Order: sequence, then structure tokens, then C-alpha cells
Amino acid sequence: MNVQSIAAFIFVLGMLLFVFVKRKKIVVQRILFPLIYFVMYRTQFGIEWMDRIAVRFPKTLKIIGLLGVAVGFLGMILITYELVSSSITAFSTPDAVPAVKPVLPFEAKGVFYVPFLYWILAIIVIATIHEFSHGVMARVFKLTVKSSGVAFLGIVLPVVPAAFVEPDEKKIVKRPVSEQLAIFAAGPFSNLVFAGMVFLIIAFAVNPVASKMIDLTGVKVNTVTEGSPAEIAGFFAGERITMINDAPVTSVENFTAALKSSNPGSRITIKTNETTRLVVLGANEKNSSKPYLGVTVSQSTKPNTAFAAQYGENTSAFLRWLFGLLYWLFLLSLGIGLFNLLPLGPIDGGRMLHLVLTTYAKKRGLPVFNTLSFALLGMILLNIFIGFIR
Repeated sequence: MNVQSIAAFIFVLGMLLFVFVKRKKIVVQRILFPLIYFVMYRTQFGIEWMDRIAVRFPKTLKIIGLLGVAVGFLGMILITYELVSSSITAFSTPDAVPAVKPVLPFEAKGVFYVPFLYWILAIIVIATIHEFSHGVMARVFKLTVKSSGVAFLGIVLPVVPAAFVEPDEKKIVKRPVSEQLAIFAAGPFSNLVFAGMVFLIIAFAVNPVASKMIDLTGVKVNTVTEGSPAEIAGFFAGERITMINDAPVTSVENFTAALKSSNPGSRITIKTNETTRLVVLGANEKNSSKPYLGVTVSQSTKPNTAFAAQYGENTSAFLRWLFGLLYWLFLLSLGIGLFNLLPLGPIDGGRMLHLVLTTYAKKRGLPVFNTLSFALLGMILLNIFIGFIR
């Protein structure tokens, strides 16, 4: 059993113990109980901090709230367009990657895999920031936050952790539209801001250090498309490409550049850690002037022995783990922030668009929202289904 499996086992065991100890205070929302259910444990944790921040920076936070609404609607347009266009591509192109995949801590077909420790820590951090921001914005507008708490989605066993805050919904609906929108947008906007902050840390702190910690050793072949030039030439997943023609390949960037410098029909020599192959490139389906090989690749690296010798192997290993966590924090915070802006049902983007349409379009607004919401939900489910069967 590896470290990830042990961590997952300890987490599930801890959640089961928590549910048993707090069984009199938890609320179970039964979906298909006991197969699928949602558990909530209400507390007052963090509400005092929400009050302090709201009282100390009310004017600044109101401006941030307006900015969050603007970014929220722009993000809503962007993510909706991307979902629709990517879905069309996924449905019409046999080899296209589905636009939506479940983000889970285990490897399976149709799943976007994240190692468990990274997954659980990122979910906890991102969910906490998201819900705390909703609570702070509610307090800025003098709305009562009745409770905060922890929750998780259970699929037989506790699986996906979450956090929540509960402002007084009856009072929220009586507030001006601008205030309601600021509260709804605060969660996803905070995730996008956090993703931006992590990106800057990676760009200006992590990358300079990481470049000294690791050596680039080529690109690893992750998948080979059936019937592609790569499969015909005999490539297989796990190989490491180190040279194209006479040009060394150390990174994904120069691998991509080497391919782009070739033309469809060109004969190129590709050297891997296994052998050297002659490949006749095909033509890209979307742009016949561009070459097509038929592989997906990722960066291959190895620890820099000089760095490890100078600072110690344990320090080097810890920094590599920490940098990996920052990468997943950035990626998941960006993804979750944008996903929450989809104009879909009860999530934040849905609540924002529902409020605007029902307020300004009156009776016509609700049918428009329902149609759009169900259409997007259908696209998401079809994408997930395609990912599992393709």
C-alpha cells in the first residue's frame, strides 16, 4: 500500500469516527441513502473572523464586491462558451478530450486524477476560502450568518469534503440586487483571486528554485492515439522522447517547437529511451497545414543531484512535494472558481443569472434560465459519459 492509499484510508477512517462522535449534532440529507448522502455539521467557527474583517474594511470590501460581480459575469460568459464549444468538439471529434471530467483522487477512465494528499488539501483550502468569502460579504451588508460548518458528500463512505456558511436566506432575498450579486459572486471570485496569487508565487518564487532542483530529461509519452502515425511507428505509453531528428528534446516546449517546424507528410526521426523510429507525420484534422503525430506528452524530470547534495535529499523531496501542492492549488482553484460561475441550478453562477433574469425579465426570465440551466447540465453529463466510454 502506497502513501496515497494510506492517506485515503486514514481520511475515511477519520471521517467515520467524526460522524460517530458527532452523530447527535450532524444533519444527513438523504439523496439515495445509504448509497449517496450529504452530511452537515453546523458550528459557529470562523463567524467572529468574518465579523472582524467586515467591520474593519467595509468600503474596500464593497468595492471588491462590485468587482467580483463584474468578473463573475465575464467568467460566466467565458466558461459557458468554453463548455459549449468544447462539448461540440467532444461530440463531433472521436479523439477529442471531453470538456468535463470528475476530479477524483484515483486513476480511472474518464477521471481527472489528482493524487489523494494534494486533492484533499486543495479541496479543504479552496472550499474554506470560498465559503469564508461568502460569509464576509454577507456581514459587510449586515446580514446574519447563522452558522458555518464542515460537510462531505458520502458515496457509501465519506468521500468529498466541503465547507459551508449559512447566511439568513429570507433576509438576503429582500436586499438590493447589487448586494445579493456581491454575496453570490464572492465565493468564486475569491477562488479566482487565490489562483492568481498562487500563480504569481509559482512564477516568481517556485520556478526559479525548481529550475535548480530538477533536470529536464525529455518528454514522457502518456497516450498514443489509435491509428495515428505514432501508433503505426510503434510508440507506446511510458516511453521518453529525447531527440527529434538531430535536435535534443528536453522539454515539452522544444518538443512542440520541433514538431511545428515539420510539415504533414514529413519523415522525421524520433529517438526515445527505448529505440529510434522513423515517423511519417500526418495532417491535423482541424488545420491540415499542421503536422500530426498522435501522442500526448508530459514533462519528464529527475532530481538535480548537486542541489540534493548541497541542501539534503529530505529538503529537496519536501520542496518538490510543496511545489506540487502549489500547482494543484492553482489549477483546482481556477477550475472550481470558473465552474461555480456556470449559470447552472443552485451554484453561484446560477443564482446570479437567476436573480438578474427574474428581476429584470420578469415572467420570461425563469423559462430562459431553466432552459439554459438544463441544457448546460445535459452537456456536463454527456461529457462525463463520453469520458467513461471513449
